[in-house]
Amino acid sequence: FFSAMALSREHQTALNVLKEEIKHAPVSAITTITHDMLLCDKFIVSDSPFSTLPYDDNWTWNRSRTKKTATLQNMTVDMQKLNARRKHSRTIPTLKIWLYTLYISETQQKYAYWCEIGRDSWLNEKKNEEIQNREAAQAPKPTPLFGNLTVQDFSFLAPFAEPSVAREFGWQGEEEEDQPMDNVLDNNEPNNV
Repeated sequence: FFSAMALSREHQTALNVLKEEIKHAPVSAITTITHDMLLCDKFIVSDSPFSTLPYDDNWTWNRSRTKKTATLQNMTVDMQKLNARRKHSRTIPTLKIWLYTLYISETQQKYAYWCEIGRDSWLNEKKNEEIQNREAAQAPKPTPLFGNLTVQDFSFLAPFAEPSVAREFGWQGEEEEDQPMDNVLDNNEPNNV
């Protein structure tokens, strides 16, 4: 049983994960979250607060503004979401973690960590993108629809073009007479005007 008034769907999901994982997660003395722990669905419960989170030269953590509080069974839970945030203009991993403080009694607290979106999902996404790029680069280039056509290949259109245009495209010499557009029909054919 838990009470969670005005929780977003995202926070409700995080609370549901806590409810399920807390049942069988061993309690550890871990206080430092390392890069190796940034894996999807990694869940840790500790007796001590997590004092160190991993980061690198290109990214750090962005803590969500609000800490949400809910009641889970007979304890109060504070939960906070953190996302990877860019430090520089480079590609960064898509990461989302949750930090929980479990108030079991007035004097007893536990701490939990859940990695919702981890390095493994980002690496798989990046690997898939690289594979698609490689496949696209190796794919045979399509043959141009019209091959290597030149303007001369369209000279059969000369009777239907304005004489000045036909001359410009080189379909008609300067010495050829300009024929009005309505007289392009063969003289032997009747003109049905």
